[in-house]
Amino acid sequence: MKINVVIPTICKDLDILDDSINSLKRYIRKTHHKVFISLISIGKSFAVQSNIGASMVNSDLILFMNDDIIIKSDFIDSMVETMFNLDVHIVGCRLMYPNNTIQHIGVWFNEPNGCPYHKHIGDPYDPHNKEHKTGYRDAATAAFMLIKHDIFKSVDMFDEHYINGFEDVDLCCKVINKFGKNKIAIDAKPEVVHFESLSRGRDFECVKYNFYGIFKTKWKWNNKKHIWELNNEVHGK
Repeated sequence: MKINVVIPTICKDLDILDDSINSLKRYIRKTHHKVFISLISIGKSFAVQSNIGASMVNSDLILFMNDDIIIKSDFIDSMVETMFNLDVHIVGCRLMYPNNTIQHIGVWFNEPNGCPYHKHIGDPYDPHNKEHKTGYRDAATAAFMLIKHDIFKSVDMFDEHYINGFEDVDLCCKVINKFGKNKIAIDAKPEVVHFESLSRGRDFECVKYNFYGIFKTKWKWNNKKHIWELNNEVHGK
């Protein structure tokens, strides 16, 4: 299977970027899949650079990867296996902070208002905790996300209105709306460290605007179905 790793970057710390890419190369040598790396650096947002990277390649799967990720174990075979064993279109990954606490183990939609949140953030990883195990999630971060290339194109890729935040949750919502629930999963087995925005920075005022100014205008929460649906009043459908 052909897999392209797309790394959008505006990294100012070349040591972090080098460490990230070297950790990736160390483990892609061990897989039987054909893996290629595309580094995109044109000073644009995560969504714009990721879409450009995805449009330039011809592969079965795409792995979107932040430039502040350090991989510490085999991951490709495990994530591909999770994708096909669980019959999903998107596989995220357990991400840990450098202090060995959880940064990401999936995104949950909190009832009754559907607010997306990172459950268990800052907790120690417990492989016996059901919510720390490989399984279905409401959404996943694109900091380290494997997606079927044809599915990504079929939902019109990342929405480029978002600036470094919520474009991944929006993508997951598009997949759910088009293909149904249980199409997104987390693989908890690989060991991956995320320095979270250390290299590109994050404007949290932009993140707030992404959610309240874009996401909540575009989407409407359906608590009965436990999904975000397109706001027909906005989209005129």
